[in-house]
Amino acid sequence: MNKLYPTHIPTSSFQKGLLALGSAAMAITNPVRGDMVAVMGETTAFRPILENIRQRMERDVTGNRLLRNRPRITNETIDRQYLKSLPEGTLGREYDRFLEGLHTDPDARPTVKYVDDDDLVYVMQRYRETHDFNHVLLQMKTHMLGEVTVKYFEGLQLGLPMCLLGGIFGGGRLKTKLVFFLCSILSYNVSKLFSLW
Repeated sequence: MNKLYPTHIPTSSFQKGLLALGSAAMAITNPVRGDMVAVMGETTAFRPILENIRQRMERDVTGNRLLRNRPRITNETIDRQYLKSLPEGTLGREYDRFLEGLHTDPDARPTVKYVDDDDLVYVMQRYRETHDFNHVLLQMKTHMLGEVTVKYFEGLQLGLPMCLLGGIFGGGRLKTKLVFFLCSILSYNVSKLFSLW
């Protein structure tokens, strides 16, 4: 297989399987390894799942515009000074505060490498770049409970295996008290999700 885009690393199904298993083991034992979480996300994001997300985006006015224009969330496209000037409680202001608290920026998200379809690369990249928005919207920090909650939310919304697996296996690492809290959050998220359908 030839390179389809500048960062593409062509891999066979067998290689993807090995990468998925290895990165999953690393991500579960060491969740701060964002590079392994990214590899797991890409190697388990099977074509039908990404195509389903793309089709849902195509049916939505805003999603369709995103697919046509392919805007990115990067240091070049986000004016952090403007975000700082926004009123307290707005998504932009809280997103900037979230990034400041982590001492990070939008460019810290790795680019997609293992998706073998040029049209689906943007879908995966967009998911990755909006992950921190979900932390802000759900008011979840980047501790284990926060990551598990966000992964479940993303898994229910998008159907990405890495998100669902991260929620399940990450949830297994929570203390009993936090599991009950997670269950209450999840039941709320699921009820809201199904009310939209």
